[in-house]
Amino acid sequence: MTSTEEHQSVVGPHRYRHAEKMIRTANPVWQAAADHGLTGIRVDTPSGDSNNRLVDRATGHEFVNMCSCAYLGLNHHPAVIEGAVSALREAGTTWLVTSTTRIRHQLLARLEEELGELFGAQILPGTTCSALTAGILPLIASGHLAPGGPRVMVFDRHCHFCMSYVKPICAEESLVLTCDHNDLNYLEDVCGGTPAWPTSPTARIRWAAPLPSTVCWNSRTGTVCSSSSTTRTRCRWSASGVRASYDPDWP
Repeated sequence: MTSTEEHQSVVGPHRYRHAEKMIRTANPVWQAAADHGLTGIRVDTPSGDSNNRLVDRATGHEFVNMCSCAYLGLNHHPAVIEGAVSALREAGTTWLVTSTTRIRHQLLARLEEELGELFGAQILPGTTCSALTAGILPLIASGHLAPGGPRVMVFDRHCHFCMSYVKPICAEESLVLTCDHNDLNYLEDVCGGTPAWPTSPTARIRWAAPLPSTVCWNSRTGTVCSSSSTTRTRCRWSASGVRASYDPDWP
């Protein structure tokens, strides 16, 4: 066996992930960002406002973080900060260093209960959208979190990386398809007779995703739609399928 044949025998099929292509495509962009001082910035927050006044420790340059995901500014709200400090003092620990499935602090259970009452829903807090997506989407694919059995998983080709990352895992459980960006015609064709779980692009970046940002259920087609984040996106069902639009006045 030649070295080329040996290499080909161990290379994966690259159906849902291609690290070499990803690195080749992304590296120039990341390098350009690094060359212009847009990565690895170490900052101080002297005013306590971690969104609107960050100070580059190396240069003293002050700037506003325009890519923050803290839409409501709760990450630096005085009441939230004081609540976090009080909770740490009450618990006497940062965490219990074990899976919360086994043991969880009563403060976390209280958080879930109070948020559930506030939003009228069952709350599942997570450290990142990536962690929650990695746990939830494969179970949706296998049919264990929605009625109707395994779902066809339709990923927008520009979906958030946390969704794209678990495509190979979902493909072990069900059929995985990739549609062009915001291609609702393709999605409607798939959903016409097949239970599916479309995953939309990250609405928080594009602000115009025509798929719902929250998980929605269409009883006509047995379709569930999901996104990596929640914004004020109004979801509407029609005879032709899913429609959604950004509505700044919708709670």
